[in-house]
Amino acid sequence: MRNTQCNLPDSVIKLDTKPGCCVAYRAQYPLAEAYRDAVNKQIQVWLDEGVIEQSASHTRFNHPLLVVKKKDSNGNYDMSKPRVVLDVRKLNSILEVDDKQQLPLISSIHQNIGNKTIHTCLDIHACFTSFGLDPSQAHKVSFTSPFSNTQYTFRKAAYGIRHVGSVVVRTLQNLLSDLNTSNAATPNSTKDDHSVFCYVDDITCSTSGSLENHFKLVAEVVRRLTKANLVLNLEKVVFAQRSIYLLGWSVIDGKLVPDGRKLTNIMQWPPIKTGRQLALFLGLMSYFRSSIPMYSRLTGDLDSLKQCKDLSKVWTARHDRTIANLKYALTNALVMSTPNFSCRFHLATDASLTAIGGLLYQVIQNEIRYIGLVSRKLSPSERNYSTTKRELLGICYSLERFHRFLYMRRFTLPTDHKSLIY
Repeated sequence: MRNTQCNLPDSVIKLDTKPGCCVAYRAQYPLAEAYRDAVNKQIQVWLDEGVIEQSASHTRFNHPLLVVKKKDSNGNYDMSKPRVVLDVRKLNSILEVDDKQQLPLISSIHQNIGNKTIHTCLDIHACFTSFGLDPSQAHKVSFTSPFSNTQYTFRKAAYGIRHVGSVVVRTLQNLLSDLNTSNAATPNSTKDDHSVFCYVDDITCSTSGSLENHFKLVAEVVRRLTKANLVLNLEKVVFAQRSIYLLGWSVIDGKLVPDGRKLTNIMQWPPIKTGRQLALFLGLMSYFRSSIPMYSRLTGDLDSLKQCKDLSKVWTARHDRTIANLKYALTNALVMSTPNFSCRFHLATDASLTAIGGLLYQVIQNEIRYIGLVSRKLSPSERNYSTTKRELLGICYSLERFHRFLYMRRFTLPTDHKSLIY
C-alpha cells in the first residue's frame, strides 16, 4: 500500500532550528550483518510508499539508523521481526519548536465512552509517515544506508521527531471534535449520544443508541479521514463491539477493568534481581493503581529499592510476599464504573502510619459502583502527625484528587473518627 499524505491545513511538519544551529550530522553506526535483510527491506518499503527518496545533494544533516526489538501481540519481544528506526536525538536538541499537545487522560475517555453500548476502534495506517515535511526543510531528516552507503531523505515525518505527535493529535482532534455529543451528567438518557476520541492514531467511536446510528457515526468518521487523505489499517479495525480493549484496559457496559492480556504478562513476570527490573514492574503496576486499593501502602517496602543495582543483598521473603500481594491485588482489581452525576457520591478515606488513600463510589439500585481510587505515601514529617491529623490529611488529599467529581455537589463522607465531624 502506497503511503498517502494528509492534506489538512497545518498538517505539514515544520523543522525550524535554533539560530546558529545549521548542522546535525552523526555518522551511521555499524550494524550487525544479521540485520541486513531487515534494514534493506524497510528502506525499500519506505521508497515504495513514498516516505523517503534518494538525497539529491549533500546535506549537513544525517541521522543513524537503529534496529530495536519489537513486541508481538502478547507483549513478548520477537527477535525475528526487528523494527528499523531513526535516531533523531541530535536533531531534536536543536529544534526551535516546542509544540506540546495534551493527550486525553484514560479516565476522561472512560468517563465519556464507558456508558456507551457499541464501540468501534479505528487505526490509521502509518499515521506519522502520513504527515508531510516542509519540502524546504526535509533535508534535515536524512540518513545513510549502513549496507549500500546511499543517503536518503525523508519526504514525510519520521518517528522520533519530538513534535510530530503533537501535530498528529491536534490535527485529528480538530477534524473530529464536533462529533462528540456525550452527556455524562445523564448517562442513562434514552437519547442517542455519541463520542469520538483520538489517542494519537487510535480513534474510538462509541454510541449508546441504535446500531444504525452507530454505522452513521463510523461512516462519517471514515468519510472525513478519506477526505483528509488518511488511510485505515484494516487489520487493526475493531467494528461494532460491546467490549473493547483501550490503552491497557477493557471497557464493557460502563465498566473498566485491566486488560486480561496485560495481567498474563504480570503474573508471568520473571524473578526481580535488579532495581531497574523492579522499577519496570512497579511502573506497569502503577498504571493500574486506580483499581488497586491502598496501592501506596502495598508498594511501601519496594519503592526505596528501585535505585539498587543488585537486590540480592537486601531482598527478603517479605519483598517476595509484597510482589505476590501486588499480583493478587491486580488480578482481583476493583471493577470501575462510569460516574452518574444525577446520583449522590460517597467518599471513603483512610490513613495508616505510612500512607493515605480514598475511594469514590456511588450506590445505585442497591449496587455499589466504584468510581475511583487514590493513594500516596506519607512523607517523613507527615508520619509524625497524630492519628486525627493523618485522617484529616487523607480527607483533604482525596477531596483534592476527586475535585472534578465533587465540586459544588452534595456528597457523603463516612468516617470512623468522630472528632473529624466537629
